[in-house]
Amino acid sequence: MRSGLKAMFAEFPENRAEIVGRNQLGDYVVLHERVWRSSQSEPFDVMAVYSFDGDKCSRVEFIR
Repeated sequence: MRSGLKAMFAEFPENRAEIVGRNQLGDYVVLHERVWRSSQSEPFDVMAVYSFDGDKCSRVEFIR
């Protein structure tokens, strides 16, 4: 997961996200995020699905 996020921020160093909504079900947390790749770009929405194993995030999927 870290290597994927590291590569994404290397490509889009100004990337930022705003959390619009959040839901949890068991070991899963789903975030509705609004994402900007740069200060000049138009935002887009994603659903980020985080899976947890105990207190550690074991996987994340982004659905656009």
